[in-house]
Amino acid sequence: MESLLIVGAGGLGAEALWAAHERGLWQVEGFVDDNPALGPRYAGLPILGGVSHVLESRAAGRFHCAIGKNSTRKRIAEQFLERGWKLVTLVHPSVIQAPGVTIGDGTYVGPGSILCPNAVIGAGVIINCHVSLGHDSLTGDFSQLCPGSRISGGCRIGELAFIGSNASLVQGVHVGANTTVGANSLVVGNVGDNCTVIGVPARRMR
Repeated sequence: MESLLIVGAGGLGAEALWAAHERGLWQVEGFVDDNPALGPRYAGLPILGGVSHVLESRAAGRFHCAIGKNSTRKRIAEQFLERGWKLVTLVHPSVIQAPGVTIGDGTYVGPGSILCPNAVIGAGVIINCHVSLGHDSLTGDFSQLCPGSRISGGCRIGELAFIGSNASLVQGVHVGANTTVGANSLVVGNVGDNCTVIGVPARRMR
């Protein structure tokens, strides 16, 4: 098994560790985190230092970036990639994946999720537990689908978008880049970039 570092010693990092262990393909060496208050260990593994320390002291290897904030995850992943590190995709073995699904580098897909035929998932995406991703949908790089979200067929989700827990997108709608859909919301029409929508049906917050 190849060695793997998980960047982000928090809840998402623990989920990534779980998926890595369940797959049995990676030997997780430890965590990388900039928070000195965490102490020497997390989830039974050592915290090897902050991002700068690890990049300066270690030869390039393989990593998974498990940071919940989309923009921060993208920024730190790019720092590792610039130093020659390789992103690792983690898919929990309970995920149901149809033929024709494409998953980008560094994406996490949590337990119980369903990926329908010809769904395209970008790099560095978080697809949390019990998400359903419809046929022929497109999920942009470094976006996030929170637990229980329902994405219907043919939907388009922009880069860095955030789909809240139990939110739903009806067939074929587009959600723009860096846009947030609130928890339990129902999106029935296209939503532009850089905004927040909430409610049933979802409406833009002023």
